This record gives sequence, C-alpha cells and structure tokens, in this order.
Amino acid sequence: MAWTPADPDLTEDWPRLRTTAADCPGGPPGDPQGRATGPGGLTGSGLEVADALLRRIPTRRLIVLGAPGSGKTMLLVRLLLAVAEERAPGGAVPVLLPLASWNPASQNLQAWLVEGLAQDYAGLRGPTPACAGSMNRARALLEHRLLLPILDGLDELPATARAMALAEISRALPPGQAVVVSRRVDEYRQAQCPAAGVPVKLAGAAGIELRPLAACETAAYLSRDAGGENTVSAARWERVPARLDSGTPVGQALRTPLMVFLARTVYNPRPGETAAGLPDPAELCDEDRLPTPAAVERHLLEALPAAYRSRPGTSCWWSPQRAEHVLVLLARHLQHRLQGPPDLAWWQLHEAVHRRLHQCLLAASAAFAAGFRAVGAGLGTGIGIGLAAGFLGWRTGGQPRRLPAVAFRWSGTGFALGLLWAFGFGPILVLLARSAPAFGLLGGLLLGPVVGARLGHGVVALAGQETLALIPAFSVCGAFAYTAWGHFTPTRCHLTLRHRLPRDLLAFLADAHQRGVLRQVGAVYQLRHINLQHHLARHPSVPSATPRD
Repeated sequence: MAWTPADPDLTEDWPRLRTTAADCPGGPPGDPQGRATGPGGLTGSGLEVADALLRRIPTRRLIVLGAPGSGKTMLLVRLLLAVAEERAPGGAVPVLLPLASWNPASQNLQAWLVEGLAQDYAGLRGPTPACAGSMNRARALLEHRLLLPILDGLDELPATARAMALAEISRALPPGQAVVVSRRVDEYRQAQCPAAGVPVKLAGAAGIELRPLAACETAAYLSRDAGGENTVSAARWERVPARLDSGTPVGQALRTPLMVFLARTVYNPRPGETAAGLPDPAELCDEDRLPTPAAVERHLLEALPAAYRSRPGTSCWWSPQRAEHVLVLLARHLQHRLQGPPDLAWWQLHEAVHRRLHQCLLAASAAFAAGFRAVGAGLGTGIGIGLAAGFLGWRTGGQPRRLPAVAFRWSGTGFALGLLWAFGFGPILVLLARSAPAFGLLGGLLLGPVVGARLGHGVVALAGQETLALIPAFSVCGAFAYTAWGHFTPTRCHLTLRHRLPRDLLAFLADAHQRGVLRQVGAVYQLRHINLQHHLARHPSVPSATPRD
C-alpha cells in the first residue's frame, strides 16, 4: 500500500506547518532533525506511515485521503500498531475511533471522544483519584494529552455535518496535539469549495493520498494466495494479470484492497479445499457480462456468501444463504433503523423492534408476579394488585442504559431510597386492596405512574408480607427494564423465533469477523466496508426486517 503527498491545495503549505510547530507550547513536537523538508518527503508505503506522522510532519497532524475501498482504514490500523509499538513510557497512546457516531451539531469533540473511549474501554469509565479532579479516566487522559486520536470515516457523517466536524476538530484540539483523520479525496476537495460558508481544512495538517494498487502487486497477491506460482490454483488467474494494467473493467475494478479481497474470497480455494467446483476467475474478463468497473464490483459484492462455503476439515453452523440473510438484515438495521452508522453494537439491537415489545414483556411479568402472590388474599385483591403492578411495569419499560454495565456497583443511597418508596407506598396500596378491590385497583392505577416517574431507575415492591416476598420478582423486572442485556435478550429471542437472526448472534458476529466479512473496532463490529453495508442494505432477495410499528 503506497501513497504520495496530497495535492497542495488540499493541505496547508509546508512553511506554515513549520511555523505552527515552532509556536506550540513547550516547543515543536519531536526531533526537528528528522523532519521532511517539504511535502515530497512524505512519499512512502507500508509501515512508513508511522515514521511520516511521528518524525517527518512538523505538527504531527495528518489527513489520509483515498478513493472508496482504497484501504484507508487498513492503513490507520497499521499506523496504530506501529505507533503503539514505538510508544515510549508516558507517551500518548493511539486510539482508533470511527467518526460515524458523532453529531458535531449537538456534541463537541471532547465529549464525543470521552464517550467513545468509555464505550470501547470499560476501565476508563471509572473516576480518577481525588487529586486529579472530578472526572473519569477517559477525560483525564484526553486533557493530559496522553491520547493520540485516529479518527476514521469522516465521509460517513451526513454531508451537511462534514465541514462542521472538520472545523470542530481543528478548534477543539490544542496546538501540539497530534491527530490523524481519514477522508475520501473527492469529498475533501468539495469542502474546499462549499456552496455556502468558507473552505475548511484540518488546521496544521499535512496530507497523503493513497495510490491505487499496482497491477503487479495485485497479480502477485492473487497468485500467492492461490498457492503460489506453478500451482494449478494460481494458473486459473492466467487471463487476468494481462488486463490489470489497462483500462478494462476488471483492470479498473481490482485496484482497491476491498475488491481484491473479494476476488480472492470468491475464486481462490482455502486450505484443504480444491479449485474444483469454484467459479473461474476468467469470468471477470467477460466484458459482455461485466461491461463496466461498477458491474465487476457489483458481481464481487454479490458473491460475498462464498466466504461461508463448506470446506474439508472445517465446520460452519451457517449456510451461505443463511449467512447472507442475516448480514442483509443487519445491514438494513444499520442503514434504516439507526440511520446509516456502521457500528453494529449488541446493546443497540433493541432498536430493531418496537419499544412496546419490551413494555408488554415487563408489564406481563410484573402483573403475573404481583397478582399470583396476592391472589391468596382474594381474587379481587390479586387482580387489582396485578393490574397496578402491570401498569407500573408498562410505565417503567423504557430505554436501557446508553452503554452496557460492566459490573454490579453497590449504592447505599439507591438502596435507602428504594426501601423508603417501597415501605411508604406499599402499605397504602395493600391496605386499599384488602379493604375493597375497587379502591385497590384505583389506588394502584394512581400510584403506579407517580411512583414510576419518581423512581426512574427503581421498582416498587408491595409492603407488608407481600412486600418482602415480591422484592426478588420486581428486581428482575427492573433489571430487564433498565439494562442493556435486559433489552437485548428478548429482542434476540423474538428475532430468532421469527427466523431473522441466529440463536447465538454473538457467535455469528465473531465468526464473520474471523472470515473477514466484519471488522472489529473497539467494542463494536462493522461490515468490512461502508460500500458493502450499502450493497447489502439494498439486497432485493431478503424480506424486510421486522417492522417497528
């Protein structure tokens, strides 16, 4: 993977970069002796990107430009690993964060970075020692410049938010703070000539542009992946290399890492597998069938289920058709339910079904638990208490935590407040129910919403003998109402019973990651490329996902 300096009109000129670096608090970052004398010194390939960022660029700010599928994310991952390996004790730690989840119009960069770090690294949610001030560890690391943000996918933000995001990055990060941002070339060029407003650049940043894969590199990779030269599998590619270094559709299509990955997945046998029965790579050269580069790319995207074909000595719980079905539904969930972000987080799966599903489940559980226990005092009493508890369960069946919990934490204050509300309203409800079922029902319906609104994150247990006996049942209902796991579990069961998702969704995601279909970024999965997500979301052969209303 090679790159050249970005066009001069897309970045700040080199003398300004040197001046900006010299004016940084504490002096210029890095060793001035290792700096490039001009943008021409940024040309390189492979792991040289770490040297370019840390030593050649005066300001240590870099924008990575490239065409769709050109390997920007892959290069950022290599950069992260190389910088982490070179990091000295006490130096900044590189972190890769996808920008698609950020809304710069409603959230500043610092807050978004802290939230993303807390999501991906649960240990950073905890508070810092008292001497460091009142903040969590993620914010403390950011404020002390112990993080090197690597921000991927600026183009995955809405078009109206991209210039705003770039301006906010420039504003929020102090001079001397290293940062890396990736963006497509055409979109970045458009930011220089917006229809309204002023042109926007990443302040103090140099730029590199990824070059298309060389024909010789692509041919050598495909041959090597097929078993190497002079093998039967590699010989199947003999018609393709001559067309790679030309303007043919296949030559133009196989110029990005994404398309080359798909080609080897579809046509090359895996260990223990023979080429017999596999499609012939020569079909990529059929210009009657595939007359344009877009047609070749579409053909390769549609053949993605080849990643799930059965091979000797391996087992797969999902057929290619079943795997494609699930991937299409997940892509549609991202594209239509969550409005297009690439991050596939298990704790957001509840958005795939209507909120009323969780409310009904919680209401039924609470009503059954309370009514069954109280029916011994009389049928009317049991019905009244059951209805009141069911209504309370309906009202408390709201949204789960924004991030999943990582451990149980004891809260003395929360426990005391729970007991106070339980023993305060519980006796009133029980006495009313025992004196007259009608009054019990009326009291439950009136007190349920009040208590539910006041408690927010707690569940009322009924007082007297019923109170102590019902605490475990209502605790379970509360756990399902306000935890990410409590919403994920019934959603997964519902979609599994409707044959939408596999029973063990997390195992499916992990398997897809091993096959190269998904990539993992922190705590979330993503389809290998945003273009793949868009393609699957438009797939016509799979019925639409479960409607939300």
